[in-house]
Amino acid sequence: MFIYIIIYIILFIFSLIERLDDEKEISGILTKRMLFYCVSVLLICFAGLRYFTGPDYESYKSIYNSASDTLNFADRFEPGFVLFVHILRNIIGVSFETFLFVFTFVNITVKAGFFKKYFRYPIFLMVMYYPFIFFLVDFGQIRQGMALGIILWSIPAVMNKKILQFYVIWIIACGFHYSMLIFFPFYFLGQITLNKKWFLSLFFIGFVFNSFDISKAVLVGISKVIDHSSLGAIIEYMMDYGGVETNLIVYYFLQPSTIINIFLLLVFQHYYKNENTMARTIYNLDSFIILIVKFFTDFMILQQRGSYFYKLFEIFLIYYILDKITRKEEKAIIMSVIFFYGLMRMINEFLRFSTMYDDYKFFSSFLGF
Repeated sequence: MFIYIIIYIILFIFSLIERLDDEKEISGILTKRMLFYCVSVLLICFAGLRYFTGPDYESYKSIYNSASDTLNFADRFEPGFVLFVHILRNIIGVSFETFLFVFTFVNITVKAGFFKKYFRYPIFLMVMYYPFIFFLVDFGQIRQGMALGIILWSIPAVMNKKILQFYVIWIIACGFHYSMLIFFPFYFLGQITLNKKWFLSLFFIGFVFNSFDISKAVLVGISKVIDHSSLGAIIEYMMDYGGVETNLIVYYFLQPSTIINIFLLLVFQHYYKNENTMARTIYNLDSFIILIVKFFTDFMILQQRGSYFYKLFEIFLIYYILDKITRKEEKAIIMSVIFFYGLMRMINEFLRFSTMYDDYKFFSSFLGF
């Protein structure tokens, strides 16, 4: 666990340096751009050069090595991922370890590029991304990690009301993970701002849906109406994936991530009013993401995979709220709270999957060592 925490501390120090000076040059060759590239390379190498470390490593290794020699989009995996595997395995002919590095490079670059293009302090976003998302998708569900990065680029399309651009990006994202289907209505939902009253009302209605299994009845009804179509198969897959067997009240209301996300949404409402900006668009999307997850919280496929979405948008809300704090003393306190909050989230992840993260191994032979 030591190496993971050390990297987190290094990233956090870089994020503090990033804020020292609003000019591009901090000191000599030490520029914000150079710091950003260092952080990006560090995360790419850390995740891309791991060896038998992290959730699903062995699963993906088995998938890659047993992939068909011919391009087959009827495979059980998404077409974008299948094409990626086919090009690297059958056309270029590289090992799984090289494939993992290339996939990770593209995966993190897509997200880091979005942070760099649309935010003043991209390193700070990557610091929050590291304990909240990095270990879930870049060390684990790499297909969903790629899809998450791609779908980020659809946010400006929602904000600027470019419907064609949104759905082209959405289709590409679905090509790497079918969980992105949840974003289909978000071009339209992203235009709707829910105030506190409406959001909290819908949140409690979701609890009623789960209490009486209405959400399950809705999915069953839809699957019967559309019968054996592709959408019907996806719905059946959602229902067969496995339910959440726990106390509904605790799981619905008292999950720390849920409480924190709702708190951030309410605080955001305090600082940001009627603004047609990316901040407002992200707030709108996050509001509907958490509502959809909570309406179908008894379905593992949405509860587990859907939570990745609002955890990702959570870091943007933190960024925008911090941006509204003007007093340096308050900002310093909040930065400290964020650091320890991220540290606790990361340690909690290690405790849940301790055998998958212990004894980090670096794939040294990739560099010829």
